[in-house]
Formats: sequence, C-alpha cells, structure tokens
Amino acid sequence: MGPQRPHPRAVARGTKRRRVPARAGCYARPVTDSEYWTRYYAVTGERPAWQTVRRAIELFAAEGPAGPLSAVDLGCGAGRDTRELLRAGWRVLAIDREVAAIAALEAATEPQLRAALDARVADLADVDVPACQLVNASLSLPFLPSDAFWGTWQRILAALPVGGRFAAMLFGDRDGSAPDPSMTCLPPAEVRARLSSFEIEYWVDLEEDTTTALGEPHHFHRVEFVARRSAAALPVARMPSAAGSRQAPAWATRRPHWKDHT
Repeated sequence: MGPQRPHPRAVARGTKRRRVPARAGCYARPVTDSEYWTRYYAVTGERPAWQTVRRAIELFAAEGPAGPLSAVDLGCGAGRDTRELLRAGWRVLAIDREVAAIAALEAATEPQLRAALDARVADLADVDVPACQLVNASLSLPFLPSDAFWGTWQRILAALPVGGRFAAMLFGDRDGSAPDPSMTCLPPAEVRARLSSFEIEYWVDLEEDTTTALGEPHHFHRVEFVARRSAAALPVARMPSAAGSRQAPAWATRRPHWKDHT
C-alpha cells in the first residue's frame, strides 16, 4: 500500500514550516476496497523499492557478514520492497490483507528468489510478527485505526532483538488523511518518542502537495525512518501489550552476530 513518491522536499530538523490546512484525505475509503488496491498494484508493482528499505539493507551490509538475515514486510503490496530484500539475499515473510497484493508479488518474483519468500494474506491489525532482524512497513501502518495501530506497533518492537532494525514510512499529523478516524497519522515527535529504545539512523519529515499513484491530489506529510534497536524494550504508556507468545519460523531462529553500528 502507499502513494506515489515524487521528489520530496525534505524538512530539516528544527526548521519552521508553514502549516497547511488539512484537507479531506484521498484515502477516505475502506481499506478493503479491493478494486482500488488492485489498480494501485498494477501501477506501482514495478517501481523501485522505497529509500527506507534500501537504507536498511545498506546498514546491515556495512556491518559485515552476519549469517542468514530475515525480514518481515508488513503491507507488502505488489512487492517493491520485498523483491529488493530478496535480491539482497534476505529471507522475507511478506504480508498483506489483499489477495491481489500477494498474487501480484508472487507473479513478479523471479523464479530463483521464490524459495526465500513466504507470502501470506493477513490483516495487519492482528497479524503475528515473528522474531526477525528487520521489520519493514512502507505506508501500510497508517491505514490502521489508533487502537489497532499501537497493538501492531508493540508486536513489531517485540519481534526485534538488540541490533534489529525497523524501517517504516508513516503519515504525519498534517497529512490530508489525518482527519480520517479510521487512519493513524502521527506527529513526528511522537514517533521519535515511541522509538526510545532505538537509535534513529535515517529520518525524513517532509510535506508536499502532489498526487497519489492513481492521480488523486493529496497533501502528503510523510515521516520516514530506519531505527536500530539499541536496548531491550521498555514498557510504553497507553500502548496495549501483545497477548500470547509467538514462535518464530525456522528461518528466523538463527541469531546473527551483531556488530555495533558506527
């Protein structure tokens, strides 16, 4: 899931920005609108991976060989990020609630990479997130309402060991979709606060008026980050804890040798 990425105007930290009045979000439709998302996958399926996942791959590569690496791609869509990970030698669990997304991903994945792919249809609101080295979520989490969003967020953080990374693209609180109660659009400061046990290695906070991949006008406020867990998870106020224990798939159980990132 997610809109087209034009050339952004990155907003530097501490820079004052003109506050743009919120407009009705172009995503003010049920996230189960399968026809909409099928058209979206057709348009975006062959586009390059987002910068966040490319940056995460680079950061792991810079740390040197660490054994098999596993990632979970939440809201994988047609697989632009999943296929980038597969090409870099990762094993990937790709998850999307739309059957059409998984079909598009499997059709577009090169035959020699398919053995490293596990693609599943599941709802991000209650999906199990197994232990892994990287969780990637590109413009998928904002389509969850607040209560479901924070439950999934908690499960993501719980899945990552010290040295694991979380790469994500979120909608900020000035996005055109912010008034929609079925979505979660966060102030950038809150995103940072919720990553208190992580070192933020890549951060972009940007706003622009442009169009979605399907040509709909929209005011975008995107918060993009790659963060590396530097400490064990701490309890987070107001965030519901995940119930029950989870068993990692066989390919995610081998712990790599983590090096300190410099």
